[in-house]
Amino acid sequence: METAIGKTIDQHQADIDAWLKTNPPAGANKSFDGEPRMGNLGTAYRWDPATQTAVQDRAAQHGCRVVLKSDGGGNYVIQTAHPIP
Repeated sequence: METAIGKTIDQHQADIDAWLKTNPPAGANKSFDGEPRMGNLGTAYRWDPATQTAVQDRAAQHGCRVVLKSDGGGNYVIQTAHPIP
C-alpha cells in the first residue's frame, strides 16, 4: 500500500502544492484519489444499514485515496490512506 500512496501523491503533487499555498489551518484535511495501476489493492468493507453490520465489498479496489492533514505551516502529514474501487 505504501507504493500506491506514493504514486497517488506523485499524481497529485501540483494539486497538493496548490492546496498548501491556500494556507490551510493546522488540522485541515484534504483527500486525493489516485489510480496507481497496481492491480487490486485490498479488501473493502461497507456499512449495511439493513443488518447494522460491516459487509465485505466484492468490487476490486484498484484506486487509492490519500487523506492529508495540514500542519498549518505549509506542510502536511498523511492522515490516512485506503483502497477505493
